[in-house]
Amino acid sequence: MRIKTLPRIIALFLLVIIALSSGGCRLDTIQHNNDYVASVKRLVDDVVKDTREIKTFRETFNCRETEPSKQYISVMDSLCDSFQQILKLQATNEFDDYDNQLKESAKQALQEISQLKSLTSYSVETGDDTFYQNDVKELYQAYEFSYENLKDLSAQIQTYWRNA
Repeated sequence: MRIKTLPRIIALFLLVIIALSSGGCRLDTIQHNNDYVASVKRLVDDVVKDTREIKTFRETFNCRETEPSKQYISVMDSLCDSFQQILKLQATNEFDDYDNQLKESAKQALQEISQLKSLTSYSVETGDDTFYQNDVKELYQAYEFSYENLKDLSAQIQTYWRNA
């Protein structure tokens, strides 16, 4: 009798180990997804905060006022950093579609803010904001589109994960 139950006990023990190890992998994936969603939320919240500041600076921008101009450029640097961090996020397969769209919007927004930063810096250095005034409206409209997409995608990612 003992000889027949020993293989069954060993088989049961191996099944328990396999079940626990596969459950552990699933827990790692869940934790990675939690971290991803939290990072997206945090970074997009930073983008929202900085975009509000940029709108304020934009309304009062004068290239001959050095200190406010430096602050304006500093906020653009902060935005560029947030977009670069979004581009570096690693999503699991579960978020591939959302992640690709999020990164595309972040890439576009990064390009637009980088161009705006270049125009602003040039205006401050030269004291002539002609180029800035010529292009600022179009750049902000393009940025606004990418920015709204980022916010929407962040909300979709959070909703998807809450409902998963």
